[in-house]
Amino acid sequence: MRRVLRRLRRGNDRGAVLVEAAFILPLAMLVVFATIEYGLYMSAAATTSSAAREGSRMGAVLYAPAASKAGVADQIRVRVQADLQGLISQDDPLTLWIYKADSNGFTQDHTTATCSTACYRYTWNSGSNTFVLDPTSPGWLAPDACLPGLDLIGVLVSTRHRFVSNVLANFTGTSSLVNEHSVSQLEPLPSSGC
Repeated sequence: MRRVLRRLRRGNDRGAVLVEAAFILPLAMLVVFATIEYGLYMSAAATTSSAAREGSRMGAVLYAPAASKAGVADQIRVRVQADLQGLISQDDPLTLWIYKADSNGFTQDHTTATCSTACYRYTWNSGSNTFVLDPTSPGWLAPDACLPGLDLIGVLVSTRHRFVSNVLANFTGTSSLVNEHSVSQLEPLPSSGC
């Protein structure tokens, strides 16, 4: 009799384990996928931020003394583009702005939503995998790099991160916008250049 009861108990235990696994496994998979998606998003944000930072550093050194400001803006574009190459397979670059920043790091329009004065606007062309200059971009031709009032140069990079799985789509949507900007002070010109 005891043997029969032990066998019955083992069979019931197996069923309980199966029911518990049916409840726990979907939750565990959601946590695993969410962790992976969050890691990929943070990687995209870090790469986008790094590209903006490298662009503003380059602009701080090269922009003021250059005879061709548009030429330096194009060099910054190439640098930012190279930094974003790792994202192109999973994420979509959208825009690049190189602009005269105010003391808060915003464009001269006092926002990061518009760039209508003293800036170069580029949009991503997915066919050629390059940023293309917007023909209506006003440019920034007269930076002040003489002491004591040095201008600030800002670089804003926007990308769209596409999530790998649709697990989080119900909570977050299928993609997320990543906007990163960096601002640097222009290197001062020698006093003979002022």
